[in-house]
Order: sequence, then structure tokens, then C-alpha cells
Amino acid sequence: MKALEIKNLTKIYGNNVHALKGIDLNVERGDFFALLGPNGAGKSTTIKMLCGLLKPSKGMVTIGGIDLQRTPLKAKSIMGYLPENPLLYDKLTGAESLELIGKLRKLSSDMIKQRVTYYAKALGLGEQIYQEVGTYSKGMRQKIAIAMTLIHDPEMVLLDEPASGLDPR
Repeated sequence: MKALEIKNLTKIYGNNVHALKGIDLNVERGDFFALLGPNGAGKSTTIKMLCGLLKPSKGMVTIGGIDLQRTPLKAKSIMGYLPENPLLYDKLTGAESLELIGKLRKLSSDMIKQRVTYYAKALGLGEQIYQEVGTYSKGMRQKIAIAMTLIHDPEMVLLDEPASGLDPR
């Protein structure tokens, strides 16, 4: 089964302005795939359609064999999405942000605690994970957003500008 299958994906705006024209693509499980191109090439539009935030004008998207248009909640449950500009709540701590997403993703309390501890260490946040996100640098905010994307161990991850604000390390 393909991790991602796209057939004839098309997005038309307004007076016949084509943002995308008939994209076909198959991505196998375990593969890494990147969309590269200049600004305005349709990369973010494509990603928004792949995660169900934007409806295609034509075409079909399946995530792990699940039709995104027919059963969007099921398809979204197995993916993680990191937008270009993630929404973070400044008054929540990093740990509280992860707990919120963990609960929305129906993880057990024990699993959420394990993941908070894991990401605090893996991303180099340490005890700062217990500080309010509003005090974080851009890079630290991006790290929390990445952890929020991965907390439920998704089968597929969609990342839009994931390295924005991060040091090369």
C-alpha cells in the first residue's frame, strides 16, 4: 500500500487561475519526498490539499490507502502536519502544548508524559519545556511545533518549511 497517492490533483482559483494542474504522484512507505520550487509554484497549496485544509478542484488524494475526501478524519488521524507558521499558545508551557495535542490525538496520560520527556531531551529543550512558549526563541518555538506534529507517531508527516528558525545543528 502506498503512503501517499495523488491522482490528477488540480487547484483552480477565481477566473481560471491554475495553482496546480493535474499532479500525479506516488510515495511509498518509508520514503522521503520534498517539493522544491520558487515562491508561488504551488508547494504550500499542495501541502494544504494533502492535509485536508484546502479542497482540490479536481483529483484524488489517499493517505495510507484512505481517501482523504471520503473519510477525512480517518486520513488525518494517521498524519502529522507542521504548517509554515504554526499556531502556538504563548501562555501555555511547551509541556502543556504537547499535552493538549496528545489529548486531542487520544494518547494516554502515561504516553503523553513519556513523549514530553522524550522531546524535551531529543530537541534539547530540557527544563525550558516547562516555561511558557511566549518566552521561547523562534528556534525553540519551531522545536515545540515539530514535537506537536510528531507526538502521536504518525504514519505520514507533512512539513511546510520545517527548518525555519532552526540552527543547522
